[in-house]
Amino acid sequence: MKKIFSLFLAALLLFSAVLGLTSCSKDEGETDETTAATTTGAAAPTGDLKLVENGTANFTIVYQSQSAPCLLDSIDTIKNIFSFKYDVTPSAISDSLHTKDDSKVEILLGQTKYDASATALSALGSNSYSISVSGNKIVVAASHIYLFPVAVDTLLDNLTLKNGVVSLARSFSFKSESYNALSVAADKKTDYTIVYDSSDPDAKTAANKIRLAFSDWGININSMDDGEPSEGKEILIGKTNRDLSYESEAYYKNGWIGTDDDGNIALTGNISCVSDKFAEYVTTLGTDGNVALLDSMLGIVAPKGYGNAPAYEGTGSVKVIDSFELSKSYYVIVSGASEGDFEDYTDVLMNAGFNRHSSSRANGNLFETWTDGYSILTMSHITYTDPATQDRYEGTSSIGKVNYMSIAIDCIDNSAIPTQDTDIKKITTEQITQVGTNCGFVLRLADGRFVVFDGGMQEHASDVYKIIKDQNVISGKPVIAAWMLTHGHGDHIGAPIKFISDYSSKVELQSFVHNLPGYDIYNGKNTAEIDPADVSAALLESSTTLYEKIEKLYPEAKIIVAHAGQKFEYGGIDIDILFTTENLYGKQMVDTNMSSVIYSVKGSSGRMIITGDQQEGGCAILNAIYGSELKCDLIQVAHHGYNGGDTDMYASMDADYAIWTNSYEAVISGNLHILSENVRNYFNYKSVTYNLIPSTEDTLADYIVLTENMTKSQLSKFNVTLTDTVVN
Repeated sequence: MKKIFSLFLAALLLFSAVLGLTSCSKDEGETDETTAATTTGAAAPTGDLKLVENGTANFTIVYQSQSAPCLLDSIDTIKNIFSFKYDVTPSAISDSLHTKDDSKVEILLGQTKYDASATALSALGSNSYSISVSGNKIVVAASHIYLFPVAVDTLLDNLTLKNGVVSLARSFSFKSESYNALSVAADKKTDYTIVYDSSDPDAKTAANKIRLAFSDWGININSMDDGEPSEGKEILIGKTNRDLSYESEAYYKNGWIGTDDDGNIALTGNISCVSDKFAEYVTTLGTDGNVALLDSMLGIVAPKGYGNAPAYEGTGSVKVIDSFELSKSYYVIVSGASEGDFEDYTDVLMNAGFNRHSSSRANGNLFETWTDGYSILTMSHITYTDPATQDRYEGTSSIGKVNYMSIAIDCIDNSAIPTQDTDIKKITTEQITQVGTNCGFVLRLADGRFVVFDGGMQEHASDVYKIIKDQNVISGKPVIAAWMLTHGHGDHIGAPIKFISDYSSKVELQSFVHNLPGYDIYNGKNTAEIDPADVSAALLESSTTLYEKIEKLYPEAKIIVAHAGQKFEYGGIDIDILFTTENLYGKQMVDTNMSSVIYSVKGSSGRMIITGDQQEGGCAILNAIYGSELKCDLIQVAHHGYNGGDTDMYASMDADYAIWTNSYEAVISGNLHILSENVRNYFNYKSVTYNLIPSTEDTLADYIVLTENMTKSQLSKFNVTLTDTVVN
């Protein structure tokens, strides 16, 4: 017999779509034994070059063999932009492995085997680049390897999107002016001295690294600490006592390379990152004993795997907080930032080449997600009156008016922005099913794919698989569009870990969404004061295991770090991130439960809010941020109904139905269903219907408590069949 709960959920969330939503190394003596005959006597191609059509990339990136890292990075930029903006991933191939075909649309990077590449390069002056169209080829040439990123940005900025077709006009042509260059060394001689911050051992190490890079090309450059007087032009490393070290200091995880009118150079911020990049410049450019810095090589330098974030220069106090190490994600809290600061920073993002992906306002609070094709930046400006009192928070008291700006920066190799599937073919009805009595939900989408929330312990992975297998309506493997995690405890993260191990060959996984915190931070609380059973090696191990399994068994899956304000759309189902760890602003994370991501799942027939194991403090903050905008039809009771939750939050949600992610026996024996104002999970009985979820062993099978005003006919619209005991 089917559970009333499953029938109710399946019907309540029968959703339908609601939103429309060069001088790189040359090949010497290379021959091409596989070159195909070129077309002769054919009419010249006409019309714009179509790079994307019908959801498919119609072009290939062909790049110069033995390419320098900067050119390879430019290939990644093209791939990322097309993935993020147009949801396609073009292929790339070295010209040494490529079969020449004039009929195909291709982007040629560097000195490829095509004559058009050589022709474009020969027409360039020093320190310049060009983009031209030759037949079906888009030819990108640069006289300096570090101009390829600039050239690719120019190309991407001139693509057009119309009716789902991404194209470039055949008439398009661009040639840059000669870039300014700062000579650092010439004929194996330099006038510069390396000066490092005497108080920073990392700066001294970086100075030696750069000195050796010059030495490898026979260039002798002296180094000294900043206690010595100036001896002419200087390369400053770290926070030296020279003014330039502060005028161009970087923010966040990034480094910065800056210069002044006298030709001095400053490397600041992330010393390891920025010194590595500068040493790379010297190593790459010093083959003839000459080293020069182009304007295009100055500015922000991001460490490998981390995203870029332009410096915030508004009002307020800046604090940087790391998330889980492998996610290489961090966020910046700016206390006291104004809404004007938020708007000013959006201008900074646009000037830095970022595009706004989504924007929303909730209860007066602002949320936006941006991307430059590589970095993903989610920001918010939040104000509310702090709801804290001694009896609601452990060891905290009210801090009055809360006003802050959050800037979250994410990017690893398989990062992605929130998905917006606005154009899908509906082949089935939407439904949501709970995984037994656990905090695990499987949402089937209209296009036949699935979204999974948590899933339970490791032993429940088979239950998740059975639900997906039984409900699958598409040919081939079932497809999970996204697996969304609330937090890292074993009864939530166990199922996905086991599922990936056991079913990766049977089920496709397209993306994984989480916000795992840095477990050693807990918003400043000494870890010795936290329950050692909660903050332990086991938590770090399970999170690490999950990442490693995704990387090994689902290498193509995208990993998205969740932040409040992000908006996902899967075939008409809207999934919004309401709350993550950064929203605990000013509060101690007393246990891992408080890191629970809170999700809103909405379709045309209703809205469900999934709270995971969020505690009372976090729920109170959630309510303070959103208030009445939390109104929903169905609520998953926080922390299985044991504690957590918040009376005011539940009142704002004013839900018709509530779900305990717990067995019937546990609910009854723990009196979790008792309607008492003394219980922290207190509900208003007059407005809420309680759905107590029985275990598989329970003989009552289904047990539902109706409100005094809820009739059987009203329930019938949800296709709830009253086949078992009903208590009025």
